[in-house]
Amino acid sequence: MQKVSFILKELSIQKMPGFPRGLEAYKDFAANINIIAGPNASGKSSTSRIIQQVIWRNHTDGIQVESSNEIEQENWDIKIDSRNIQVQRDGKDDELVGLPAVEGSNRYVLALHELVKEKDEEIAKEIIRQSIGGYNLEEAQQNLGYADLIKNKGATEFKNYKTAKEKHKEIQQKHKELKREEERLQELDKTKDQAQQASRLKDLYEKVTEYIKARLNFDQLSEEYETYPKVLDKVNGEEHSAVEDLEKETGDAENAVSKAENEIKKCENILSKLDLPNDGVSQKVLSELEER
Repeated sequence: MQKVSFILKELSIQKMPGFPRGLEAYKDFAANINIIAGPNASGKSSTSRIIQQVIWRNHTDGIQVESSNEIEQENWDIKIDSRNIQVQRDGKDDELVGLPAVEGSNRYVLALHELVKEKDEEIAKEIIRQSIGGYNLEEAQQNLGYADLIKNKGATEFKNYKTAKEKHKEIQQKHKELKREEERLQELDKTKDQAQQASRLKDLYEKVTEYIKARLNFDQLSEEYETYPKVLDKVNGEEHSAVEDLEKETGDAENAVSKAENEIKKCENILSKLDLPNDGVSQKVLSELEER
């Protein structure tokens, strides 16, 4: 994992325990090593603790400090006023992440007087031991059964590692394939939803079209109905049959009239041939004719 450098560029301490007026501002820090020298009680150790608070900000009561820093070629500004803390990246509020755990912050402060003892030939080992939190790696190595012997690639551990690595690679490949299949299924599911929605819209449009056609047909028929005479309101559908019956009755009546007219003519001919007096036949003669 690539390590990210936290480079302190400037440090201004306005207030801290033991120094209520703060210290002179530190400017132009070097990117790697900086040496702060001064007499006792001049603030060297306090400055070290302030730098810790700039980084971890876990015990900020009673301090007031501002710092300019560079992290991954970006400018970070940290302002601490007791418990009021502001962290900005390029002038915008942000959160500083990826720092070492605060529990191990003490390993980054090594007091020289604690390292230099009667025999200082072990100072390098002591610095290493303190920098890793005071652990004895040699003793831990013995307790855990680790060895410095470097095994060749034919060793069982290497073979197991190679097998596990290939298996891991195979699993990763399957995972990628499953991921692609999942994405494809999601796309198909999305297409299915779109198709179902389109089908519902199609049904809706068809019903709307049918409604519009029916509405137009209804309006047209309504207009035609309005043009018909009011007398047609009495039409009941049996008019044709009634007309046929009337025509038949009319024909029969005409035939009867024609027969009656013929009979009348016959009677008139007969009457014309009879020699009847102009004043008619008396009742006596009519009675006598009836009796005969």
